[in-house]
Amino acid sequence: AVEEAGIDVDLRLLKFPPRAFEPDYRAVNPLMTIPGWVEDGRLMTESAAICERIAEGLKIDRAVVFEFNEDASRVHFHAGYSRASIAVAEGAHDVETFFSPATLAALRAGEPLLVEDVTTDPRFAGKPAAPHRKGLAAFAVMPVFEGTRLRAALSVGSIAPRRWSPRARR
Repeated sequence: AVEEAGIDVDLRLLKFPPRAFEPDYRAVNPLMTIPGWVEDGRLMTESAAICERIAEGLKIDRAVVFEFNEDASRVHFHAGYSRASIAVAEGAHDVETFFSPATLAALRAGEPLLVEDVTTDPRFAGKPAAPHRKGLAAFAVMPVFEGTRLRAALSVGSIAPRRWSPRARR
């Protein structure tokens, strides 16, 4: 999503836990808080501010980071960014509230979930929109792994249908 937004990034994944105590991370972020984002010499440590920066670059309406529990049966949504009046379902929820078995399997396999129009996408035919999709016409979910474990994801969305670029499909 960051690359799709045209933001030049040097993404570094740290061991979990105690990722905040690694010397390389402490050099960048002496506060030792997670997450940490440095751009033009400025440090951002709030998930919502980082999501807003990504959303601005993508020209999208919502961005949120969420984490999966150990067996990916629950998902915890963190504060995100919403330009439009789209609610972010903060807190912990059962994963099947937001993902079908097929879409969760794809994320576990490392595939991004790209939806250009939720009303015409066959994966959502005949199903009421999950709470996090209400008001969204298009969205993308990019999985993040810790070793082989699905650990987290970044989700971005738009209130209008959107064609995702070939770069997003990688």
